[in-house]
Amino acid sequence: MQDNSEQAGAITLLLQDDSGGLEVLNHNTGEWIPVDPNPDAYVVNIGDMLSMWTKNIYKSNVHRVINKSTKDRYSMPFFFDGNADVKLTPFDGSEPVGGKVLTVEEHMLERFGTTYGRAEQVEATA
Repeated sequence: MQDNSEQAGAITLLLQDDSGGLEVLNHNTGEWIPVDPNPDAYVVNIGDMLSMWTKNIYKSNVHRVINKSTKDRYSMPFFFDGNADVKLTPFDGSEPVGGKVLTVEEHMLERFGTTYGRAEQVEATA
């Protein structure tokens, strides 16, 4: 099982195979909702950057993948993150939530540091 916190980028388009296993967290109930594969559709995941740009009108989603099948699971994601120097300020020109303004690059480095920093900490204690 792979459990992802909120998406770091802006938008992810995901084309799934027919094996399933993708689940999204309902923020209100805490329930995991299965996302059934549809060969004629993409899954659209909203990420942190789009949440920042819209002042949480569009909320970043939490998802996980559980492979319950005995066969390999394949998916094809397209990540849209924006140019490195773009500031993550709300589209409406208002102050960002929390007041801190980051560029796309700063945000991604911070998120990667959090994600991979945890992995290094786990390896160090093993």
